[in-house]
Order: sequence, then structure tokens, then C-alpha cells
Amino acid sequence: LGSGKKNTKIYKVEHIPTSKIYALKEIEAKNLEKLNEYKEEAVQLTKTQNHPNVVNFFGYYFYETMYNTYRIGIVTEYIDQKYNLEGLFRKRKQQGKFWRSGDLEQITASMINVMRYLQSN
Repeated sequence: LGSGKKNTKIYKVEHIPTSKIYALKEIEAKNLEKLNEYKEEAVQLTKTQNHPNVVNFFGYYFYETMYNTYRIGIVTEYIDQKYNLEGLFRKRKQQGKFWRSGDLEQITASMINVMRYLQSN
């Protein structure tokens, strides 16, 4: 699906026994200190999973590679690009469509609600 900071790669994965689709974010850590930082981030994600506008967190794992580095994998809910906010903005832009003020108000209110929730937990 993509890559990002911190030697991060994001994959769309399938849990074979259930056929459920998830997002897997793998982060490479050069040492145990960094691995522990990333593990703490994963633990913090568990505190945010009771809100409908926050991606669900399912778990994490970590291992040492044969190159003496470490990897942590964070498993979350997969959201198809056509349903996430970034995907909606890109689609509108490609189509040359403008947002109605009511839509923007609803998106803004939702984001404020999520931020309030995250700050309280």
C-alpha cells in the first residue's frame, strides 16, 4: 500500500483462516531502544480503538532480522482508499468537484470529535 518514515512499509494482508483483510505496518528499528519506542506507540494505539472514526488496532508482533535489526508489525483495520478521507479528497480533486459547506462542516466536526476523544484517553 505504501511506505513512509522510519523505514516503514504498509501492506494489505489477508488472514487466511478467516479471509479477513487487514493493514499491516512494518517498521524497521536499528536497535532495541528504537524497537521499544515503536512498541510503546503500538500500545498507545490500543487506547484509541473505541471510536468509530479511528482505525481499529488488532495487535502487534516483533522479531529480530538476520541483519541484526528489529522489525515491528502493527496490524490494524484495512480501510479501502475510496472510503478514507484522503481518498475522498483526491477523488473530488480529480473530478474538479467542490465540497459543499455542509460536508466540510461535518468533516470538521468529526475531526474535532476524534481529537477530543484522543486527548481524553
